[in-house]
Amino acid sequence: MKKEILCPVCLKANIKKKLLEVEDTAKGIIYPYCKCHKAAVKIDLNDYDNRKVTEEN
Repeated sequence: MKKEILCPVCLKANIKKKLLEVEDTAKGIIYPYCKCHKAAVKIDLNDYDNRKVTEEN
């Protein structure tokens, strides 16, 4: 099963911008680049949940 990784900065502006998809077993910290606001965002996959995303730039 895969889960979608959404941009936390765009989510705060009520925009659902999908950055990538990862497997449910993926762990660690990733820094995907968002083309919408032109910056890399830090996402911790260990406790990632689309509903509780916080901005950590």
